[in-house]
This record gives sequence, structure tokens and C-alpha cells, in this order.
Amino acid sequence: MPVSQKTHERVAPEDPDEPWSPRTGWRDREDRPRDYKERGEAEIRSAHPRQRTVTVRRRQADGTYAETVYGSGSVPVRLLPGVTIDLNELFAEL
Repeated sequence: MPVSQKTHERVAPEDPDEPWSPRTGWRDREDRPRDYKERGEAEIRSAHPRQRTVTVRRRQADGTYAETVYGSGSVPVRLLPGVTIDLNELFAEL
């Protein structure tokens, strides 16, 4: 996590990506996305290599999160207009 030079406080990323790990899968699926939501992250992406999917949770204007699961094609990155994640490329070596 980046550290602010002026205050030395931890600055949360606005756009976290969370890979799924076989060792900590339960925490990756439940705890971490909840932690990111509590911090008010704008967009949370969770990669699921075994399922070959990416789950994207995007904060809405009312503070709730809309969840979309992508299983093919490209995943748009809201905070970086024009940037996408190609799922075929992401999961190519699995």
C-alpha cells in the first residue's frame, strides 16, 4: 500500500485487484472484498483462476456495489478509460 510522504499514513489504492489463492481462498472470496468495500474503493476485481473468471464490484452513487462476473472477453477498468483486461491473455498459461 502506498505511503503518503507528508503524513506517513497508509493510502488505500482506489482500484484493488485481488487474486484468488488456493491457500487463502476463503479469505480472498469473503474478507478482502468486504474490507475494500468498507474502505469505499471505487472498483474491486477478484480473479478466480480455477473458474477462469474475474468478478468486478463497482461502487454505485448510493454507496452500494454492483457485481459483474466476466468469463470471457475483456474486462473494462473504470478508473482507466480505454484500458481493459483480456481474459484469454490473463488465463492463457493456466
